[in-house]
Amino acid sequence: MNARRRGMTLVEIGVVLAVLIILSGILVTSQSVARDQLAMIHDSAIVSGLLYRAKSMTLQRFSATNAVSEREVCAFGVHFDAASQQALLFGDVAGLNGLCKVRGVYQGNRYYDSAEDIAFPDDGSYVPDPRIQFSLKDGDTSSPNEFDVLFIPPDPIPTSTDSVGTAFLFPLEIQLSLKQGTLISKIGITESGQITE
Repeated sequence: MNARRRGMTLVEIGVVLAVLIILSGILVTSQSVARDQLAMIHDSAIVSGLLYRAKSMTLQRFSATNAVSEREVCAFGVHFDAASQQALLFGDVAGLNGLCKVRGVYQGNRYYDSAEDIAFPDDGSYVPDPRIQFSLKDGDTSSPNEFDVLFIPPDPIPTSTDSVGTAFLFPLEIQLSLKQGTLISKIGITESGQITE
């Protein structure tokens, strides 16, 4: 007797549904990971861009004869505020005597002071993706909530301090990480001012 089967059994339908559910779970998970990776790459590129821009502006300032504003800007840097999760490009102004260097010694305060320094919020500010946070490491030491990376001409040699002027040792590592997860992006700054990703 040759009986023709006209459909699938209940067990076959169950197997097909189980396979589809497993595949859709894998797809949803991979999309979430890919979204986190894209946010990390995007924010890492922005932080690197701010650091390169500060370094470039320092070199331009050293080679230019005109001041950036009515106040003498001696060096440029990036101020990171981990508590409010934002970064800002700023210009460190000259000391009380109005000179950037006296006998080869830098006269700026080497850290961001909102009352004194010139900020560039329109074209030099950064607020990361809400899933991402940043921090600074010098060796095994973690940073405080606020820290600055400043490039001083003519080399430009970088310095890094917290909001009260405490210096950090080089090489530095700015870490961008997911608030929930293990994905980390690192941006390094050497003593000579090289920026590495």
